[in-house]
Amino acid sequence: MFYVVFSDKQRLMMETPGDRLKEAIRKRGFETVAAFADRHHLNKMTVRAHANGQNGLSAKKAEAYADALGVSPEWLLYGKSEPLELPENDKDAALFMVEHAQLTRERPLTPSEKLAVVQEMEAVIAKARGRKAPQD
Repeated sequence: MFYVVFSDKQRLMMETPGDRLKEAIRKRGFETVAAFADRHHLNKMTVRAHANGQNGLSAKKAEAYADALGVSPEWLLYGKSEPLELPENDKDAALFMVEHAQLTRERPLTPSEKLAVVQEMEAVIAKARGRKAPQD
């Protein structure tokens, strides 16, 4: 099983939803909030505003971010509950994340877009799990 795991010290430092959003994005292997927004076809300014605490995080947005990041909306909003469990198989985990990330989109991914995102997410998940990334 694969979880996003935070130490007690990290949990104490993440006092706001924005702090938790930024940390979950980092834990998922994205170097920046903008990289996460690009990968999930989200508006960079909106994600940045949520991550920096400029805009409040609605329950609907928290659910969409949580699904994309593999954490619970309750954790993003309130710092409570445990992160979501991802399937053990890297490809299944990537598919899970892509399917749930589509909730944040105005239009569904085309089949070719979905395949590209799944392949990239599979590589990120494999790296996070200490495995070699799959070859094309």
